[in-house]
Amino acid sequence: MHVQLWSGEPFISLDETAIDMVADIIRQEKARGALIILACHDYGYLSEASDEIFKIVGGKLAHHLVKDESNVFLEVAQ
Repeated sequence: MHVQLWSGEPFISLDETAIDMVADIIRQEKARGALIILACHDYGYLSEASDEIFKIVGGKLAHHLVKDESNVFLEVAQ
C-alpha cells in the first residue's frame, strides 16, 4: 500500500481553483489505493474526502469517526 502524509494545512492560503486542484489530486491518489494521512482543520473537506477521521485534542485522541455505507460518520467506541 502506498502511503502519503499531507500536513501543514494543505489548503490554507489557496484560492478556490487551487483547492479544487489539490482535492482532485487527493481523490485520484485515493482511487489508486493510496492511504492518505491528512492533517487539516477544514472539517468540511475532511468529511467529504475521508473514510475515517481521527480528531486529536490536547495531544490525545478525542474522537475516532468512520464513514458507513450511507456516507454518514459514526463514532467508534474508544
